[in-house]
Amino acid sequence: MTDRIVQSECNDSRLDSLSKELMRQAMQCINATGEFRLVLSESTLLDDFYARLMCDPEMRAMPWDKIQVWFFGDTTEEDSIELAIAAHSGIAEENVRGKLIDESFDCCVLSCVDVVDLDASPCNDCKAYLIVSHSNDLSNWSHDGVAHWFCL
Repeated sequence: MTDRIVQSECNDSRLDSLSKELMRQAMQCINATGEFRLVLSESTLLDDFYARLMCDPEMRAMPWDKIQVWFFGDTTEEDSIELAIAAHSGIAEENVRGKLIDESFDCCVLSCVDVVDLDASPCNDCKAYLIVSHSNDLSNWSHDGVAHWFCL
């Protein structure tokens, strides 16, 4: 279990750090295995990040053609991150996998609120976690990967 805390003065710098780490994780996995297995939370606390992921010119370089993406969390169809990512990222339809299944994943993007739900979730076995938090309270969460906490 390894935790890395990235403190930011403002939300924009936190989102920049998170975006760059996601891109780094994706490129590292694609270079090593040829694909990136990504889990994205449906948490509304990540809406700003997902907007940046779709709109930031630097993030448009994300290699969506080599990414498999799953989603977890409760949402309505009108407010679904899954639908937004599928429609605006350029990812192939067959690479959008929907809800989680029991597989191993390379990276999971989630909010601090989601951490409590991970114990019963298949994404509890990720190699890397990118967690958005409003504080540096890491709780007593146990995991096998590397957790990157992006805190204000």
